[in-house]
Amino acid sequence: MEWREKSEPRTGKLDTDITYAELNFLRASRLNVGSMSTDTPAVPAKPTMICRTFTPSGFRTHLKRWLLLGFLLIVLLLLALSATLLCLYLQVSARLAQDSVELDKLRANGTRCLKELEFERAELDEAERNRSSLEQECRELQEQTLPAMLASHKQFQMEVEVEREQKKRLLQHYVMVNEECKDMRENNLFLSKNSSLYRSCNKTVDPEDPSGKCIFCPEGWVVFGPRCYLYSPLEQNWESSERSCRELDGHLAIIRSHDHVKFLADLISSTTWVGLSDKDIENDWRWVDGTPYSSTPKFWPRSQPDNVGNEDCVTLSADMSWNDDKCWWLYRSVCEKLASVLYIKSGHINS
Repeated sequence: MEWREKSEPRTGKLDTDITYAELNFLRASRLNVGSMSTDTPAVPAKPTMICRTFTPSGFRTHLKRWLLLGFLLIVLLLLALSATLLCLYLQVSARLAQDSVELDKLRANGTRCLKELEFERAELDEAERNRSSLEQECRELQEQTLPAMLASHKQFQMEVEVEREQKKRLLQHYVMVNEECKDMRENNLFLSKNSSLYRSCNKTVDPEDPSGKCIFCPEGWVVFGPRCYLYSPLEQNWESSERSCRELDGHLAIIRSHDHVKFLADLISSTTWVGLSDKDIENDWRWVDGTPYSSTPKFWPRSQPDNVGNEDCVTLSADMSWNDDKCWWLYRSVCEKLASVLYIKSGHINS
């Protein structure tokens, strides 16, 4: 509080603003003056303190303080607003940078899409040109080629009908000729006198036989008497050799005489299977064609047959001797079958 003495000069303006504390002080001063006795020496009274009113200079001082406080508050608000705007700016900048990257990607995709679109347009244009060309060709086919083809087809059908008639007549003629040929094949075999068949028949034909009969064997077979013989180059076991002979309409060779065994010994060059075995019953020797074993000559050496190790099939050696061997051994074989009988009559051979 600001105080001044009563004796101070007053200003022209009345001091009317007095605080509650000043009033209490004045009241106490009055009570002390009244209660003092006459004998008590007088105590000088305290200077009267009165409240000084606000002057324009004090108001200006308070106003400056409030203005400074307001300015500071405004500065703080501006700083807070600046910080907020800075944060927003950074966020917006980051978002703009991200949007810029995405925009670049979109531009790249857009460029690629434009290139693909241009390529598709070029292909579409090419397809359109091809379609136009095809349509033109189709019109040409419909207007020119198709009528010509229809005319050609009609002409072709007519030619086919003619060919069918010719084929029908040729087929009938073929049936007639085939019947004639079949009849001729069954009864005659035409050949020239220089043919090998004719020469072969001349070797076996009997000049004194008026029928002109000759014995004939297929190519590769050798004739001996009324039979043909084939020396096989394959080395097989006895069962396979017999099966191969059966496939040639024959069987393994049967030895019926001394001349026969000599012929076979001259024909072969190594150990060879013949059609004799006792596979079913031991020592019951049988020929494959059913010829009785007792009716044929025997060419066993003194030590044979010995049946060493279950030997049940017979081989012929070049020295005309027999031997019982194991049926699963591999040897060459000689097959036989009946020869064909042909008759030479007036320049052709007749069966």
